[in-house]
Amino acid sequence: MSIVAKASLWAGRKEPQITFDFSSPLVIATRDQLSQQSISINLSNKLKSQNYLMEVSVRDKKGHEQYNSAEEYTLALGESTWSFSLPVTLKIGEHFVDLWIKDNNKVVNWGTIPLRVISSNALISKFKLNKENYREGETLTGEVVLSQEMKTERLEVKLWDNYNRLLTKKMIKTNGPKANFSLQIPEPYSVMHYVKLYLKDSQGIIDEREIEVPILKKEKARDYFFKGWGYAFNNYPSILMLRALADYGFDILYECSGYKKTTPENKMRITLTSRENMGYSPYGWMLNPGRPPFGEIKLIDGYPVYKEPITDESYLKEYQDTLQRNTRDYFPYTQPFIYSLGDEIALELGQADVDFSPSALLSFQRWAEKKYWTTEKANKAWQTSFR
Repeated sequence: MSIVAKASLWAGRKEPQITFDFSSPLVIATRDQLSQQSISINLSNKLKSQNYLMEVSVRDKKGHEQYNSAEEYTLALGESTWSFSLPVTLKIGEHFVDLWIKDNNKVVNWGTIPLRVISSNALISKFKLNKENYREGETLTGEVVLSQEMKTERLEVKLWDNYNRLLTKKMIKTNGPKANFSLQIPEPYSVMHYVKLYLKDSQGIIDEREIEVPILKKEKARDYFFKGWGYAFNNYPSILMLRALADYGFDILYECSGYKKTTPENKMRITLTSRENMGYSPYGWMLNPGRPPFGEIKLIDGYPVYKEPITDESYLKEYQDTLQRNTRDYFPYTQPFIYSLGDEIALELGQADVDFSPSALLSFQRWAEKKYWTTEKANKAWQTSFR
């Protein structure tokens, strides 16, 4: 929104008469030396020399304010430099430093610079869960390894859902630098959840870690589900589309990536869908494991014959293996209600809907024999005179 606002001012030729830029595009500071770190800005004043309120705010990557201060500053005409110090303590990780220049509570200009607070050594060296997905009613368990034994520090783990609601939390008891923890999972109302680990001292959070984990609800019987057709790509327009489907009340994404995708692709698409709290219905739009349908086609005595027909045993095994491999990707994130192989199945290349390869003819003969038993019954049904 800040970029949009500044773009609107530029388009309307109402740019601020007081402008500034940060002396560095990114500030990196060590946590134990924050009080010695300062940030400088280069100012240009085309208005008048007077006192302005310089307000500084520091936010974490979630937008939560960690620090706020304000001071009067006499800004002279022309070019000048102003510096401000960082707070004594901030948690380790990514932050944003916001600066507002105000005149009697009226914002004259504003800007933001990223701040990365690092530690002289890694405090939390390992944080993992014992499973990559959980179900309602299970116990979530995990392991923490610190780079050193705690003295006065404390460890706390919290479980948040995708609506930014705190579901449960617990203080972790340590045995040396290692600790195990467990959380009883309450009834979930979102698909994706976040397990957050906080290492604290007397001044606040000094390090934190986060793990994204799907937790599936025990689905109760319902009269209907809303299912939307679409793609889940890892780009902004696709994410907006997923968000719109969720906002309109869709329960399931009928996703068109198909079974032929690789494991990393499947997991990325399902994860994007789960982040919008929708289930996932895989949709195999091609009956093949990721190559052109049935290979090459040629005509024999005027009849189309595929090089790798759907009745070919090696083809069927490859397709079955693909289904089994990719289906395993879905269960950490969703419980599909249907595995669709239908709608626009690519059984032809434009020349024919079927083929006359040896395996296809043999398969047809077996089907006809099972269905009609005798040639006479088949002729009667087809109105033919085969012998």
